[in-house]
Amino acid sequence: MITLDNFIGSWNAESSVTLTIWKEDGAFRVKAVDKYDNEDIVVSNLNIINGALVFETYVPSTKFHTKNSLKLISENKLCQELTIFETWSKEIAE
Repeated sequence: MITLDNFIGSWNAESSVTLTIWKEDGAFRVKAVDKYDNEDIVVSNLNIINGALVFETYVPSTKFHTKNSLKLISENKLCQELTIFETWSKEIAE
């Protein structure tokens, strides 16, 4: 049976990020690290929403900002929905 506690552990995907998820004082915590340069990625706004672990990340060296939604699809697999925040500038005709 899949429960929220199945989030606990270390997770890897094809990206360069490793996520470590644990519980502390009954609340989930997430640590994100770039596995190629060991840069710590800032994790914020962590919540459980409709069974998904939802949080934002910010990479200080690149200013890369994302919103992540992790949904368990089995005890050992999850699906990530990723939203990238980027600033766009309007082209001004001369």
